[in-house]
Amino acid sequence: MKEYLSRGREVRIFTARVSVPSDAERAGQVRMIEAWCEKHLGRKLPVTCSKDYAMSHFYDDRCVQVVVNTGELMSDVIEEKIVALEQEIVALKAEIAGKAPARDLKGPGCGDEPLPVDAQKAARLEQAKKAKGTRERGDGG
Repeated sequence: MKEYLSRGREVRIFTARVSVPSDAERAGQVRMIEAWCEKHLGRKLPVTCSKDYAMSHFYDDRCVQVVVNTGELMSDVIEEKIVALEQEIVALKAEIAGKAPARDLKGPGCGDEPLPVDAQKAARLEQAKKAKGTRERGDGG
């Protein structure tokens, strides 16, 4: 938040703590939050419990991000991309080492459909186990 503030960006405190029905209770919560902001950020910030379309970022300790208009968990999409890239790295290393035939690189996944997330995780675990066994034996392969 300090970085955004130093750049002149608008920063608001978005919290359910001010969504209470009582105006007095809401005012008390706002005062506590403003005091925290003064102490830790050097200034009071606007406090709200409402999102708006002008928000560019939203940080929270409980939210789970989804891909816009899909309902897909962003963490699953990222995991799929990571696994596909890791598989590509392994294939390229094998190709460079002369242990695999050259492939026609067409972009992400090189035309191969990525495995489902659960299968990808299982494949990564299996690769990690094999790599660990190789290191423990010291045979390099």
